This record gives sequence, structure tokens and C-alpha cells, in this order.
Amino acid sequence: GQERQIININDFCNACGDCTTFCVHHGQPWLDKPRLFLNEPDFLKENHNAYRITDGVIRHRDEGRESSLAREDGHLVYECPEARVTLTPAFEVKEMAAKGPFTGSLSLRDAAEMAVLLRGVSETLPQLLTQ
Repeated sequence: GQERQIININDFCNACGDCTTFCVHHGQPWLDKPRLFLNEPDFLKENHNAYRITDGVIRHRDEGRESSLAREDGHLVYECPEARVTLTPAFEVKEMAAKGPFTGSLSLRDAAEMAVLLRGVSETLPQLLTQ
């Protein structure tokens, strides 16, 4: 992994693509990197790679799905359309409840990515956390 990672703050981005030329990381940051929305209406309009943090809860919208990760009583609580999962700080499943019948498996990759983003923004950009 890389020592530093980049997050795109959508509210400050005009999607010009210049960052692709100047970024030291691979890819197109304005498209590839997680896009943090500070404005609720803009977040709700976006259906791809959109994140929003309010009151210590991070929400993710992608491919028509919304999921969230919150800190509750020293644990992380991940909610997606299929389930609610309570995780320890070490990311071990403590509890899991299906919200309805579903087949296949449930990946916690989304939860892990949101945990990293929530921690990173909380520690390095606390001024961006909205109430």
C-alpha cells in the first residue's frame, strides 16, 4: 500500500481532470478516488462512488445502493440493504442480522473501506466533518 491516500472532495472539484496530470498516484483522482460530499442534496443525487460523513456516521452510495458505518458503544455498525453487522474495533463480527432473505454471500469490503475513510477524515481533516 501507499503511505498516503487521496480523497476527492466533490464540492471543491469541477471535474476538469487536471489532477490526472499532476497526481503522483495512478489513476484519475476525480473519478477513481473516494468522493466525499459535504452537501446532502448533491450526495443524494449521486449514485456512484459517493461518501458523506455526518455526526460520526459515514454513508456510501454506489450502483443504486446506500450503506452506512457508524461508531456505537466502542463498536462499528455496518448497515446495508441486506444486513446489519456489528464489528469489533479489530473488525471481527460480533453480531449479524439479515434484513430479509437473500442468497449468496455478503462481503464486508464496503464496511472496511468506509472504516478507513471515516478514520482518515476524522484524524486528518476534522474540519470537513459536518454536523
